Amino acid sequence: METLILIAFVVIAIFVINSGKHKRRRKNTRNDESSYIDDHLEVVKHGGYKTQPLINNSEKKVLYALIKSFKEAGFITYPQVSLGEILKHPDRKAYRAIMSKRVDFCIVDRRYKPHCCG
Repeated sequence: METLILIAFVVIAIFVINSGKHKRRRKNTRNDESSYIDDHLEVVKHGGYKTQPLINNSEKKVLYALIKSFKEAGFITYPQVSLGEILKHPDRKAYRAIMSKRVDFCIVDRRYKPHCCG
């Protein structure tokens, strides 16, 4: 079992190293929260959204390798999982700091308890 987890970490580490540049988001510098929300709602009202693939081609290769490696042991691999679904914290501010962050992959057991994420 430890070998499978080690393999998963190695595969994920290789993927992260080879993934290239990471996009950085600009921080919201507005003090007026309601104006900020109104601006976002206005953008959403105009629509124009289109679907896109959940994962890219290199992530797809890693996903298939993880599925194949862990399936026999009874584990399930999910892509793009929100940390807010995996972790909890009694401090609301601490929870909000991670709830919208995502991991590329999460490996869970048959009870859907996370065992390895990356």
